[in-house]
Amino acid sequence: LLVFPAAAFGSNLLGFRIGPTAMVNLGNSDDWENRDGIFDLAWDDMSTYSFGADARFNFTLVELTALAQITLPEDDSEVWHIDLLPTVGVALPLANVLRLGAGIGPNLNFSIGDDADDGDGDALEDAMNASLSMRANADLSLGNIVLSVYGLLNSSTSFNDIADDDDVKFMDMFKEPNFGMGASVLFSIF
Repeated sequence: LLVFPAAAFGSNLLGFRIGPTAMVNLGNSDDWENRDGIFDLAWDDMSTYSFGADARFNFTLVELTALAQITLPEDDSEVWHIDLLPTVGVALPLANVLRLGAGIGPNLNFSIGDDADDGDGDALEDAMNASLSMRANADLSLGNIVLSVYGLLNSSTSFNDIADDDDVKFMDMFKEPNFGMGASVLFSIF
């Protein structure tokens, strides 16, 4: 019982880290059935990967994150996809070296290209209709450099789905999710 407060307050109370990130887009369970399992991917197809920046701000156990990524076009497409994933969650520091975290937030999608869907132009409405995503990460602190691995679950449920439908359950978020696995190298600013 005394380990939790010591772990929570034994490390830095305030921190900001930022750095590059890369992710492999694993798809969803329907994709896995059409392939030979979860890791049977088109590894040579650049649309399988996303690249970008990862930023994290923490105050004790609360962690605010922002993951901005760009996915290259598929072979027959000219559309580039940009994802912005802000999350709020918790991060538990362990022994001042390891930090385990989890958060939830909207996955805001933007497309660039001739065939891109521009949405309706209302940023708030687009955010409310964005799918909810959950992210879990494990960070290894090596002084001012942090090595991080994370898993990302993009659900098909939005804030509006939850607000408009009394029958939406938390488990509905897991009906048709897309998965991703990534890694970041973060640099501590403070």
